[in-house]
Amino acid sequence: MREKMKRLILVICCIIGITGSGYPQDDSYVRFTATTTQVSLLVSVASGATYENLEPGMSYRTVAVVDPSSINITKFNGEEIFNPAQIEIEGAPNAQIIITVLLPSRLQPYDANIGYVDMMYDNQSASVLDPTTGNFKFFNPVSGISISLPGNGEGAVIFLGGNPTVVPPSAYGEYNGIGIIVVEYT
Repeated sequence: MREKMKRLILVICCIIGITGSGYPQDDSYVRFTATTTQVSLLVSVASGATYENLEPGMSYRTVAVVDPSSINITKFNGEEIFNPAQIEIEGAPNAQIIITVLLPSRLQPYDANIGYVDMMYDNQSASVLDPTTGNFKFFNPVSGISISLPGNGEGAVIFLGGNPTVVPPSAYGEYNGIGIIVVEYT
């Protein structure tokens, strides 16, 4: 009985082999193609850095955050106010970018005032807001930073400031300087 089963299986395999080889065969391939688009980086300045009510002869230390519950500038007369610049960066989700900042070392008088404001920068003069945790990652803007853009497509927000020293005899008035933000994909 076993021998008959073996022969039957062998005969069936031969018939399948003969039947299968009786049909013509050909190989072909399927090409898969994907196209991508270039996602440009968009950098916009939502607001510039402002320092209000600073006193001549005083050096101030600031922290580049926007948090109503914390004081982000040293206070001497109690009236000082600091609002960091807010830079918004949009680009490809999860892309690695490098941020380089060229900063003014001195703010010059806007009108005919005498004096100037010296600027220094440290590891709390700039921060990037982590949209997932809501925490700030601080960095020295002179050194720049490399970050990944969020995966949800919302972009990154950078806060930027610095530590002003009002050199006496600086007159009452407005002092200005220009910073340049350079953002590029790695």
